[in-house]
Amino acid sequence: MFYSLSHGLTPVEGPLPTAPYAACLTTQAWPDFAAGQGLPPLPCAPEAIAFCKVEPISNCLLGTLALPPRGPKRPAVRFFFCLGGQGLCLADDGGHVQAAMQALASALPGQRLSPAALLLALFSQLIEGDLLFLQGLEDRLSALEDEVEGLRQDAAGQLRRLRRTAARLERCYAQLADLAQVLDESELYDKAGFSGFQAFAARCLRLRELALSLRELCTQLREERQALLAQRQTQAMNTLTVVTSVFLPLSFLTSWYGMNFAHMPELGWRFGYPLVCLLAAGIALGCFLLFKRKRYF
Repeated sequence: MFYSLSHGLTPVEGPLPTAPYAACLTTQAWPDFAAGQGLPPLPCAPEAIAFCKVEPISNCLLGTLALPPRGPKRPAVRFFFCLGGQGLCLADDGGHVQAAMQALASALPGQRLSPAALLLALFSQLIEGDLLFLQGLEDRLSALEDEVEGLRQDAAGQLRRLRRTAARLERCYAQLADLAQVLDESELYDKAGFSGFQAFAARCLRLRELALSLRELCTQLREERQALLAQRQTQAMNTLTVVTSVFLPLSFLTSWYGMNFAHMPELGWRFGYPLVCLLAAGIALGCFLLFKRKRYF
């Protein structure tokens, strides 16, 4: 799909329009188009795109953009872009770029656009709802605080998933900020007073800070949960130790009088059994009062 940038973002049927233009292609169609326009080949397969980066190659800037999933309705986005001269070329097999371009076609005004301005608008369109998504993650973490205090079994799994999501977003925004900085400093396209990439880099850094704070919050909640688990285990061990300490003298007493030697005087004494019962009760009560006074439980 080709677009003319002379009067806004206008779809064009047929041959490549005059400059400035934008081309949205598939990776299968890229080799023939690139050979005709003198563009470099794609550096890797679409599924191998893992970073947001851009590199100067000959007379253009060839880059990749990889955005992680941000909700069930916003899957991962991976595509190639080539900026140089009077055109912007995009290669995407997932259809996400084409959908974003169609949204931009109706949103952008009718004035003349530069390829760099269109690339910036495309980047901004793709991260448009990220702030709301991060706020949703923050709300989910706030709701998880009560579950963490209650030591619910599924809280740990939810924390792990949220932490991984925040970590992926934090890395992505850092890469986007670096990419925008490289584009802002490049001399391979006509800037003509255009400085939007610097503002986009600042926006990505703010999103990165928010994602980083969410990641740290996940870590804090996870550590709090581990501390609560350790505290409960300590309390259980204290209770078990107190019970064991109370019954240990009784076990010794029963073992002693369970020997049944022939000349043990208590075996033939009438009050031997009541005496042992009272002795056992006294030992148990004494241990209980001692541990209570020491605040072992």
